[in-house]
Amino acid sequence: MVQAYNGGNISDSSQVNPGVIGETDLANNAVSADKITANAVGDSEIAAHTTTKITTPITKIGAITQGDVLTGGAAGAVTALAAGTSGQFLKTQGVGANPIWADGGASNIQHFTASGTWTKPSALAANAKILVQCWGAGGGASGNSAGGGGGGAYEEYIFLASHLGSTETVTIGAGGAGGAAGANDGVDGGNTTFGSLVTALGGKKGLSAGTGGNGADAAFAVTAGLYVGGVGGGIATAGTSSMFGGGGAGGTTGNGGASFRGGGGGAGGVAGAQPGAGKTGYGGAGGTTGGAGQGGAGNAPGGGGGGGDPGGAGADGACRVTTFL
Repeated sequence: MVQAYNGGNISDSSQVNPGVIGETDLANNAVSADKITANAVGDSEIAAHTTTKITTPITKIGAITQGDVLTGGAAGAVTALAAGTSGQFLKTQGVGANPIWADGGASNIQHFTASGTWTKPSALAANAKILVQCWGAGGGASGNSAGGGGGGAYEEYIFLASHLGSTETVTIGAGGAGGAAGANDGVDGGNTTFGSLVTALGGKKGLSAGTGGNGADAAFAVTAGLYVGGVGGGIATAGTSSMFGGGGAGGTTGNGGASFRGGGGGAGGVAGAQPGAGKTGYGGAGGTTGGAGQGGAGNAPGGGGGGGDPGGAGADGACRVTTFL
């Protein structure tokens, strides 16, 4: 038991039986920092797991910076994830992997106007959505002040990230050359491809006999409806329009047809009026007529060349790949 207090001090634990002084024997806040020698209470003075507030040991953590986040690392160690950039959110990668900072509501866009390689963004979830949009190239107009070139088609597909390779080859179709002065046909526009998964067909050439080139079909396995390219006009008629295919080109005196998503058809060589155009932000407009002079070039992506002498060139295709993170 505790000895009767006689004006002296209780100097060490040998003068106090274990457990004699408990919580009820001390007034609230009676033991403060100034009554405990620095480092006097260490690990050996506290039995393991005596508090009910902590059930798992926490290893010592060095200094962290404001904005850092504590996470569980390998073997249960606690680590600090450095603060991300403004607007990012903390994204889990599942059990057994560290969380990462990710761009909230953002997307990764890779736009190709020349052939190249698409690279899948890193740390991408398998079910992330990837939108692929491709335009075929426009056909070249003929010489001889005759038919314009047809517009390239538009193709659009949505893939899961798991369906695509880490890289995919992108080939951009080249616009068809315009026919030289005189009785010379133009050249068909080239196809644009995304790996082996997406193909957007190029528009057809204008003919020096006076017929406009056909617009390319979209979803080439489909032969009816909104996906069929516009029909090139005869000698005195305009090309027809399309929704997803390319616009048909005008014949010698006809206007080019429009397209909502694909390239517009080029005007005929003697039309003198505006050609049809792809909708702004999607396909490019067809080229204007050149009459007895140089036909106007089609506008990218996928516009057909305008008729003239020589004929205008079709525009190159394009491919845009948008990854929704």
